[in-house]
Amino acid sequence: MANYLQQRIEGGQRIEDNTLACIADVIMAVDHHLDGFEHNRPVSKQALDVGQQSLSHLLAA
Repeated sequence: MANYLQQRIEGGQRIEDNTLACIADVIMAVDHHLDGFEHNRPVSKQALDVGQQSLSHLLAA
């Protein structure tokens, strides 16, 4: 994610709103997953699915 953002910024490319939304989804999914591990509770599959779909969208761009 850091490399993706760095390349966009260094290339002077504008980061579109839908791309920022995908980045937020991925960060949310990772945070939710880590929080579940930290508090020893199950992680929602839906959150992980949203994060995976958004990550796939970013990688395809």
